[in-house]
Amino acid sequence: MEVVLIPIIQARPGFDAFYKLILKNKGTSTQSGAINFSFDDTILDFVSSNPNVLSQSIGSLIWNFANLLPFESSEINIILK
Repeated sequence: MEVVLIPIIQARPGFDAFYKLILKNKGTSTQSGAINFSFDDTILDFVSSNPNVLSQSIGSLIWNFANLLPFESSEINIILK
């Protein structure tokens, strides 16, 4: 499993910052599990994500993924402020 975080636009203080979290199954078997995204809650606020976050706590977001086939990828769009 490979996880890559890509900034979509440059982050600026006081404005929304858009990120894409890409999950890639680089193995030979179907994968399921959870992705934990940690961020500095003292300078960033979570705004939204697509798909919706499964669990949220201070500085941490968790999403589940299921049945990611070999060589398949999935994306999570995240907005922070």
